[in-house]
Amino acid sequence: MARLKHTLFLILFGGMTASHGLACSCDGQLDIRSSWNIASSVFIGRTIAMDTILVPHADPYSYVRQPIVRYRLIVDRVFKGDISSSDTIVVFTGVSTADCGVSLRMDRSHIVYGHFDGAVIVRKNDFDSGARSSTEVLFGLRTYWTDRCDRTREYDQAEVRELEALR
Repeated sequence: MARLKHTLFLILFGGMTASHGLACSCDGQLDIRSSWNIASSVFIGRTIAMDTILVPHADPYSYVRQPIVRYRLIVDRVFKGDISSSDTIVVFTGVSTADCGVSLRMDRSHIVYGHFDGAVIVRKNDFDSGARSSTEVLFGLRTYWTDRCDRTREYDQAEVRELEALR
């Protein structure tokens, strides 16, 4: 009986870890020009805040909430996009590399290749936290998505020189 429990544990745990390991696949990271071409905005920003929020599943009958990370950055320099230096930008990403998330370190500058994702109004009941207002614009103006396949990374002077050449 103990052996059966151990085997079931290994199958279940192994299956869960394998599925997480395969959840994000980039087929290699894009080069700078390709990332530039598909990004809505490319900028250097310094991370000033981070929190994890739960957003509702696309299926209105689902109670599943998807965790995502919300970063706030102050823009230092813009290479592409309709934003200005000193703007505060919101960048969403996954919570781990398993779901293509990017970790942006606090008080550090990052080169962000962001994708604009329209405005979505979220009701208070869509969040687990009762502290939210009755409606909140979660995605909208000055809000971008990024992931590890997009080249978003800590500041790199060599990459900045290549971005300057693309402007």
